[in-house]
Amino acid sequence: MWNYYTKNRNQDGYSLTFDLKELMFKITGVQSKPIYYDANAFPIIYTEEEQNDIILKILNEYYSLWDKFAEYRNEIVDDCFDLLISIRFCFKHHSYDYEKEFRVVLKVENHEYYEAIKKKVIKFEESNGFFIPCVYLNCINENSLCEITASPMLKDEIDIQSLNSLLYQNGLEHVHTRASNCPKRY
Repeated sequence: MWNYYTKNRNQDGYSLTFDLKELMFKITGVQSKPIYYDANAFPIIYTEEEQNDIILKILNEYYSLWDKFAEYRNEIVDDCFDLLISIRFCFKHHSYDYEKEFRVVLKVENHEYYEAIKKKVIKFEESNGFFIPCVYLNCINENSLCEITASPMLKDEIDIQSLNSLLYQNGLEHVHTRASNCPKRY
């Protein structure tokens, strides 16, 4: 699937792996706070009918709770909204069904991180007719980057050696490098 995420015809590129605590520190400036998170693993749902059924089931279940427990309505609405936000990352158009993708959605629960990120200036990018909010950050430091995986098209020893040389020249020799073991697809 590298061909979907690289921006050139050769399908060469790199995947970066970060240390979550170091990355959050670089983004927010909040040092050494525990990161509480809720991680959910989902298979991707590709059919619109199944996506609609899942959303309807969630709304019906939460409406039932909302109807029974009037004193907790605000919390019930918040929980329902959080679940709907998370589940949206697991829906894709049916034309991608052949990918059989599986995703892990990670929700960070640290209030200090949230407040620090909220203070960043949000900009908007246009993509396929949608305005997408984003925050531009210089978030790579010597501790946040852990690994770089080269695409299947960059399997030659010289490709990895060149990458290691670049990392060494920039004080990042501790970063692990490897070539992807994914099969090449055209």
